[in-house]
Amino acid sequence: MKVKEIVSCLFHYQEIFKEGVAFDFVCSNPWHFNKPDIVPRVPLGSESGIYIYTQPNEGTWEVNIEDNNSDIWYIGKSAGDIGGRVWAHMGLMYEPETKEKCNPRFKYNDWSEDNSADPKIRGSISNGDLVVYTIKISPKEFNPEVVEKYLLACYYKAKGCLPPLNKGI
Repeated sequence: MKVKEIVSCLFHYQEIFKEGVAFDFVCSNPWHFNKPDIVPRVPLGSESGIYIYTQPNEGTWEVNIEDNNSDIWYIGKSAGDIGGRVWAHMGLMYEPETKEKCNPRFKYNDWSEDNSADPKIRGSISNGDLVVYTIKISPKEFNPEVVEKYLLACYYKAKGCLPPLNKGI
């Protein structure tokens, strides 16, 4: 399943809920950790919603979610602070003992010790070479976990497995 398919899955899910508890969504522009003028604030960071980790699309970082043909690496959710969840997966940026910058930059990321994950993906994440899309889910009363599980089910239906960094539903 490609990143660009997320939006059509969300529209489909909205149709299911149109007669009951409706929800809406807003997708951010692509954001990444290695952009030269990096803004440490993740787009829609203080909102509740979903976030997607992926690779740059065919050598470029700046591709809207609807046009990104890259594979999805991870689908996550946050009930109130997408930015905090996105950064939490990346781990420490400074060595605990010396307080010097880590090399690679995110060597303590959540997947650094996961030998079942693709080494190329682990390396990209350790170096900060990944793209993040955030998706605000509203109203706040609509549980983003429900949307995350639906997207994971869509991914599973399309690929016969979960995204490489998602370990379970």
